[in-house]
Amino acid sequence: MRRPSAYAPLSVTFATGRTGTAIQNKHGLEGLAVWAAIIAAGKRGRGQIVFAHDADWQAIGLFSAPTFTLREFLQTTGRMKQTRCTRHGHVMYVQLTHYEDWNDDSHRGFERERKARSEEENHRKNAGERADENRSRFAGEAEQEAEIELERTGSPRTSTKLATNGLPDLTIELQKILDCCKDADTRSLGTLLAAANGLTLAAVVGVRESCKSYRGRVGVGYAVNALKSERKKAT
Repeated sequence: MRRPSAYAPLSVTFATGRTGTAIQNKHGLEGLAVWAAIIAAGKRGRGQIVFAHDADWQAIGLFSAPTFTLREFLQTTGRMKQTRCTRHGHVMYVQLTHYEDWNDDSHRGFERERKARSEEENHRKNAGERADENRSRFAGEAEQEAEIELERTGSPRTSTKLATNGLPDLTIELQKILDCCKDADTRSLGTLLAAANGLTLAAVVGVRESCKSYRGRVGVGYAVNALKSERKKAT
């Protein structure tokens, strides 16, 4: 069984819709406030409000009476099929006729928002994990290459190009380029690494700034072509 929410289901057209407009025409802004109070009170009573007598405004949380009577207001909402009133002596039982529909629509809306937030959070989390994994992997490869170079020549590499121990910094910049691409996937970083081979950090940063300016409207292909263009300039 679904736990009831503490919030009343008010539509975005509450004041401007057919019911809200009719209430304002008949009872003014006071009427609109009373209608909101009735909906909130109906939420507490699962669609039903019990009035002890004809002037029991406190049943809906109002401590002063408006310029019209409770009976007059309920006649207005009754003619619009928004409420149904039955009596037992002086006691009035008022039922909100569309209460279940309102709450079902409200619940579906909350569920859609919750699902969308959950999917967005999972997407950010997965993207962050993939970026960290790629950075760690390529950083490890760079360290291995540096060790091999040290054993072979007796001195570490000092170049600032992609095939050096400067790889982690450049990989971070390439990952930032991927963050600007609308179609990036787990294989895209390897594609960019191949395209950027031999480029300096400054050149990769320039491509990143170019991709960033398009605000997520570029693809991986654009980034690859931009990196290759930089390589042609360098040769």
